[in-house]
Amino acid sequence: MMRSLLLFLLLISLAHSIYSQKSFEQWKASQKGTYFYLNIFDDSTFVLLKSKDTLVGNHMIYNNEITKSKINVDTLSKPHKLDLVIYDANMTTVVFQYLGIFEMLGKQKMRVRFDFGEGKRPEHFQPLGNPETLLFIKQ
Repeated sequence: MMRSLLLFLLLISLAHSIYSQKSFEQWKASQKGTYFYLNIFDDSTFVLLKSKDTLVGNHMIYNNEITKSKINVDTLSKPHKLDLVIYDANMTTVVFQYLGIFEMLGKQKMRVRFDFGEGKRPEHFQPLGNPETLLFIKQ
């Protein structure tokens, strides 16, 4: 009984922390009729949605463990690096990550290419029209 109550309180606090965060930037992309939404919060956490399903989010359960997610950006590299990193609850071990590159196409557009689980960062955006590259529009 006590364990169930503690779990319930933990889930309530996680939900509150997710919805009380200030959204820093919101981006939307489309890929063959499927929409992706990337919400980046002011503490570098993020939520990546595919249509209405959460693909990766701040404080989510993965393999029966609570994880925390951070977004890392390196604008000194060419092309710029954008990594979606999922850590364990203690932020000590990387559970999995999407390694990516990005470039800004003006103030409202961003082109992003991820490895989508292969573990290798893409080196460029070629060939044009590849399915790993998403064009995000700032919302």
